[in-house]
Parts: sequence; structure tokens; C-alpha cells
Amino acid sequence: MLPSGSGSPKQRRFGVLAAILSISMSLVVLSPFAVFGLDVVDSSSVVKPCSDDDPYCVALDDGEAPPCGLWMGKSPIKEREEHSFGLGVFTGVNIPQGSSVDVSPLMIVPDWDDARLPPLREYVWLGQNLMHLSLGTESGIFLFYPGVASLAPCTSQNFNLALSDDRAELDETYEYLHRSADAAAGAVETTRSGMYRAARDIVAGEELTVECTDASFDGGAHALNRFHADDHAVTCLDDRLEVREPSSHEIRVGRGLFAKRALAAGEVVISSPVVPVHRDELDLAPGPNDKGIDFTNSQNFPMPKWQMLLNYCFGHPDSDLLFLPVGSLVSYFNHPPAGKTANVEVRWHEQLEGDEGVGTPEDSQRQRYHFPELFAMDGNTVANKQGMGLMIDYVATRPIAPDEEATVDYGPLWEAAWKQHVKQWELGRAHRAANYQSAAAFTESEKGETLRTIVEQINDPYPANIWTACTFSEQWADPEGDVESVTTSWYNPDQDDVNCMLPCVVLERHLHASFEDDEDRAAGEHFYYKIQLVDRADNVDVDFECTMLENLDYFVTDVPRSAISFIDAPYSTDRYLENAFRQEMGVPKGLYPATWMRKKLRGAKGMSKANPADGAEFRVREARKTLEERGKK
Repeated sequence: MLPSGSGSPKQRRFGVLAAILSISMSLVVLSPFAVFGLDVVDSSSVVKPCSDDDPYCVALDDGEAPPCGLWMGKSPIKEREEHSFGLGVFTGVNIPQGSSVDVSPLMIVPDWDDARLPPLREYVWLGQNLMHLSLGTESGIFLFYPGVASLAPCTSQNFNLALSDDRAELDETYEYLHRSADAAAGAVETTRSGMYRAARDIVAGEELTVECTDASFDGGAHALNRFHADDHAVTCLDDRLEVREPSSHEIRVGRGLFAKRALAAGEVVISSPVVPVHRDELDLAPGPNDKGIDFTNSQNFPMPKWQMLLNYCFGHPDSDLLFLPVGSLVSYFNHPPAGKTANVEVRWHEQLEGDEGVGTPEDSQRQRYHFPELFAMDGNTVANKQGMGLMIDYVATRPIAPDEEATVDYGPLWEAAWKQHVKQWELGRAHRAANYQSAAAFTESEKGETLRTIVEQINDPYPANIWTACTFSEQWADPEGDVESVTTSWYNPDQDDVNCMLPCVVLERHLHASFEDDEDRAAGEHFYYKIQLVDRADNVDVDFECTMLENLDYFVTDVPRSAISFIDAPYSTDRYLENAFRQEMGVPKGLYPATWMRKKLRGAKGMSKANPADGAEFRVREARKTLEERGKK
């Protein structure tokens, strides 16, 4: 059966110290056999032979090197295991065990209401592994990773890509934008984390499977040992474009995509599946849902209306239907800088004669990746359609030289909105906090410093946007009798893994006599602390075992400095800036069929003229308001 909407967000193994994949943004891939920074070996040294009973396997000729490192093709695992639908990701090179596989940036979706089971729900992950970010919200976060994590099947058995447990690679935040100096602050995703690593030697031709806990089929090693450049059903992901820092933009806008070789006019430079999203799903504070859960923050923090994810969607001003690309690299396409025109255009996936987007006539429904029949449905139906998707091609509109940035025209409405945003941002520049530091930056500035207690902070406070959070074991002794507090030592010999994180208050600091060597002293470990935990029971990312009983204060003694970290206070980071830029990317004229447009109201006498840049959404609302006022009379 195809997904019916009952699926849940993907779950990873829980652990505060568990790493999540990310792309290394500063990495420039030069080798034609490098896969986004992948460590590889000679592909001819180990080639998995095809078995006689494997109809999906295509043999690789002796000595023939695959021309592609990572490629996208029809997934035999999804077909065989009845797991999701559409395309998977395959490796064209051997990947030694332990090698890192960089894919795409992490995108945060905070306080998101997924109660209606929209299609996007199948592409997001729970936020339990990034508690330092989740604790900056009231109800928790979802995580969206375009690329391998969105396309590859996930399983808990015999996967070939596993989460890294290397503490040095965990959850870094690189901040190349600052709210006092960059108009794009809060408009582009700047969070990254750890990496996937090969859980075993992965052989050229294998389909990639990622680790999760919500599926238990045997990932196995399904081989398709050759990338067919002449087969329109598969697309190479790493032979044309790479991520770099753009230098030709007057305003810093983040990373961009650059040509690794000459690209011809009309060439498909990369392709990506897209997931339909209803515009209302990206409301950052929609209020109570039909289950009584209120997604409006209780402190009424001023925030932008829309999720940052809106900036990565394509849309039309007269439609509530948006499309979010889920493929590798495509989130790095920039709008061209001033004075230049785009050299790449978005088009629906090219269909060859006799092909209905299936690939081959014998493909099953589950292996289809492009469903043209969606063009005949209305936008609301498409936005809630499970088990069916569409594919877009990014096509060069003119020759693109090696090392030239590939850009996409976001459309006149986006450009007008951006110019207006920059104008307003410049007017308010003098009032912006130049001394603002995120928790990541503050952590760097406080390296080697002892933590201040709550009493010391009366005269020497931490910035208002900085909280402290503590990791601890979930193993608590049941309170005995009528008590008001529970106290336990962090160094509990009976404790399980330290896999909980909650906000905490530092109460006391004591010199630890057992820590006397220079290395521990330099790391601040010659002190230990007494802390009080602050419960966040409403945050769905907080594991139940980590929550506390009501009306009880929880204290932990002997807490090492390494177990206490600085985190951003709720809704204090750039993504929550009230005037952060929000605007979907426009689509070329004619890309959206008429069936996806909103139904227009006609003949509403007295309706005033709306700003065309606002889109039909606001004109329809105004028309309804006029009709309601007429009805009252």
C-alpha cells in the first residue's frame, strides 16, 4: 500500500550527544569522483557482482569507472519493502567504513502543527537530537534535511549510513550573517550539525539507506552498479555543481552554487523532487488547532508570520499551493545579483514521448516519481495528496562557464519584496544590537571561564538572550514521603547514559579536589556545580523519562562544567526576528496550471484596489470583508 497519511515524522535514536548530518559549507569539491566531500577509494578495486535473481542490478564492465559519485534513481528498496515512494540515492563509488558523507544543510521548523498529516510530515525528523535548539521553542522543533535524508529509505537494520558519535562534529553553528550588519539575517538557514558516516564499506552501485527507528526492514545491499547518463529516469547529483561562498553579491546572502565544468544551454544541471505544501502550514503562530493545542507562544514574543521554510519554497501569488524542493544542493540556488540575469530556469521534469513520468511502462505506482495527473487537480487537493509527487528540472538558459555561479530568477514579486525589506532594514540599522551574540558565539567568548552562579549574575549578568542548560541522566530515585525537592549527584554509578537536557540554574560552584592536572584545569573541570533543573514538559522533544513531577524542585550536585552549556533563550535568535525577510520564490509564467489558482470573487461592489505586490490572497480577504459588511447592513 502507498502512504495514506498515517505516517509519522522520522525518528532517530535519541541522545543529546548524537550527531545529525550536514554539509560542510566551506568545502570545495574538486575531484570528479568526490561526493560532497566523500572519502572514496578506487572504484575498480571492489565491485559487487550482480546475482542472477536481481533484476535491478546492471553489471559494471571490468575497468569501467562510474562517471558519477552520487546519483538519483528509482528505488528498488522502496518497492520491495513497501516503504515510501519515488526516487532513492545511489553511490557510484566505493565508500570505506567511517567515511563522512556530507549532504545538505539542516533546516529548523519550530512549533509546527502537523496534526492534519500533510505530505511534508513524511520528510521531517523529530528534533530530539538537537535539544539545545528545541529548548528555544515552546512545543519543540522538526528538522528538514533536503538531500539524502529526504530521499533515501530509512531503517534500523543493516543501514549503510549511520549517525556520527564524534563529539567534535556535533551541532556547530557557523554565523556568517549578523543582525546588525546583514539584511539577510534570519532569512537563510545558518545551522549545521554533525555528519552521516558509512556504517560499513559501501560498494559502488548500492542504494543508500539512513539510520532511523521507525522502520525495521533489512536495508541489505541492493546493487545498481552503473549510472546511465542516457536514462532520463536517473540524475547525477555531483557532476555539475558545487557549493561555494558567492563573491559577486552586494549584500551577503549565504552560500551559492557554482559550475564545476562548462554547462550548455538547455542542459539539465540538476533535478529535484518537490513536496506540496499548503501556505497555511507555514504559519509560524497559527494559534489553537482542532485538537486544542495552541501554537501561539505564551509570552507573545514578536515574530515573523511565516516559517523560514517559506523562503525555500516555490509559489504563485494567486495560489495557496507551494512546492518545497527536497533534492540535494538545490537549496543553495541564489537570485542573481544586481545587474545580472539568471542563467538557470525551473521547469517541470521533461517527459519523453510515451512516458507519463513513470520512467518505464512496467514501473509500479510506488516507483513513480512524477505524476502529471496532479496538474488537473485543484491546489488544495494536491497540497494534501499522499503518495504522489512531482519533479522539477533546473535547466541552463544559456551557456554557463566553469566557476560561474548558477542562479535562478525568484521573480518580480520576490525582488520587490526583497528591495523593500532592505530599505526598511537600512532605516533601522542604527537601532540594531551590534553587541548581540548567539549562544554559539557566546560559548566561544566564554571558553576557559568559570560559570557564574545566580547570585554572581546579580552584579555580572549573562546577556538576556543566553540561558544555561544541563545534560543529565534520566534515572531518578522516586521521592519518598511528602517532600518538596529531590537531590541527586550527577556522578551516579547506577545512572544510564547522560541523554537528557533541560534548562538549568547554576546555584553553587565548588573546587573539586580530585581535578588537579593542567588539562582538566584549563577545561574548567576543576570546578563542579550544583544546579536546579527547569522543567519543559510542554516541549514534545523532551523525552518523558527526562521530565519532572509537578510541585517538586529537582537539584543535581557534582555537575561537571562539560555538562553545562549555553543555549539561546526562547525565540531570541535571528530566525525569530519580527521583521526577518519572508517570501517564497516565484515560478516562471505558465508553470502553475489554472487548476491550482484560488477561486476569484467577482462583483463585490466597493472593493478597493489592493497592492498588486500583496498577491490575490489579500484581495480575496478584502472582498470577503466587504461582502460581510454588506450582509450586516
